[in-house]
Amino acid sequence: IRDRRTRVASTKKDMHYGRVKLSPEGNYMVYTRNYKGRYRVILRNIAKGSEKIILRGGYKVINQDYDDNLPMISWKDETTLGIISVKYGKHYLWVYNVSAKNKVKRELTRINQIRDFDISKGGNLAVLSADRNGNSDLYLISLRRNSIKRITNVFYDDINPHLIPGTSSIVFSSNRTTDSINVTDQKIDNISNVFNLFIYNIDSTKATVHRLTNAFSKNFKPMALDDKSIFYLSDQQGIFNLYRYNLENGVYNQITNYGSSIRNYDIGGNLNKMAFTMYKDGKDQVFLRSDFDQTQNIFTAQTKRQQYLNAKYVAQRLRKNKTAKLLDIPETSSDTIAAEQD
Repeated sequence: IRDRRTRVASTKKDMHYGRVKLSPEGNYMVYTRNYKGRYRVILRNIAKGSEKIILRGGYKVINQDYDDNLPMISWKDETTLGIISVKYGKHYLWVYNVSAKNKVKRELTRINQIRDFDISKGGNLAVLSADRNGNSDLYLISLRRNSIKRITNVFYDDINPHLIPGTSSIVFSSNRTTDSINVTDQKIDNISNVFNLFIYNIDSTKATVHRLTNAFSKNFKPMALDDKSIFYLSDQQGIFNLYRYNLENGVYNQITNYGSSIRNYDIGGNLNKMAFTMYKDGKDQVFLRSDFDQTQNIFTAQTKRQQYLNAKYVAQRLRKNKTAKLLDIPETSSDTIAAEQD
């Protein structure tokens, strides 16, 4: 597929480009850069091609692991950007105003290890994915009152939450096998590397989520620009590319077919711009695509590795189901006795 893909930035050794976000109208792009623990948040004026650093932080470390997930970014509106960073073990939310060129910060209390977040467009709510007691769950935070409400409480990983515009629903990725938002049964055997997309209505009285996809792959980083479509990354063909899920008919289609996996992405400018990061030619790179077409319908064959992984996953599921059926046989059965003796 031919596209006009402009490389915005390319790293040197040990430098990592993490997040990338486009403003709703597509006038600005912001991306994060992390070099051995020391990070920068960079704002780019797309029309002018000019850039400026709007936030610095972190500490450079030598021969140590660092959290390249930081900082996290999300646009509230065309000129208001939210940034979550960590200092001395505390999480802070910075709100940067592009027009006024100033920023204010507030501490996010009663929560730690935030992994991702999304701010409601023009609103005062944010949804977070955070680790607590070893579990990655979803939280809803009021930016006006700084109150926090836990949404899910499961043994599984609920990640990449995104608020769906015009609704009271959240789309997220999870390796959960149940539709309940609260799970007390914590069996390590139920943990899977397969991630699918789910929707939860925060106004609903039901303590359940709705499954969107059901694939033997990793479907993650969902985002919605309206109440009709969900964009997300999937490696169901072996390489992480962009897909679109139609909420009206339940049909999904592949939009990109890059030979290298997309790591992070965003869509803006009334759906005609796409920004993304990719590890290509041995280094992290940031790209801006100005001819994004969400109506594309592309098919690519699975890689040999993905075919093997799918076959392996199906075989494991079959063995697990067979074992479960054997264990469900009444204890008076000779088959059960023989199984227990084995």
